[in-house]
Amino acid sequence: MRAQRTAAGSVPQPPLLLSSASGYVAFTTDAGIMEEFLRSADANVKPLRETAGLSDAAARVGGTGTGLFSYQNQREGMRISFKLFKYAIDSDPTMRAIPQELRDWADFSLLPDYDKVAKYFYMSVFTGSSSGDGLTLKVFTPRPPQLN
Repeated sequence: MRAQRTAAGSVPQPPLLLSSASGYVAFTTDAGIMEEFLRSADANVKPLRETAGLSDAAARVGGTGTGLFSYQNQREGMRISFKLFKYAIDSDPTMRAIPQELRDWADFSLLPDYDKVAKYFYMSVFTGSSSGDGLTLKVFTPRPPQLN
């Protein structure tokens, strides 16, 4: 759902949708993504803790019990980014988020096919904690196993 201008000129924000299923939680402003998440809950989905290399990566940043733990599947995130940028046109809202100076300098249509560079992306994890001394963030991105 995209926000549209009202007669008064304001742009209402789409609602934040929240749901949980199969031990996961999803936050999104896109109803289609939420529907896909809820439909996939019926499938036999492997728990995140069974992701190869995740427990080792989590240990490098202090474990999952620090109060804040984040996992990012960079391989799938970059797959979407390549698709968005490679085929986007200048009038696309995605491209308008990038400063014009960068768009003038970079030709995103020249990005290679994602499958040719997918081996360079893997996962990243980070943890956060706080104490009287301040906030601590630890980030770790392991070397992709395909590069070994």
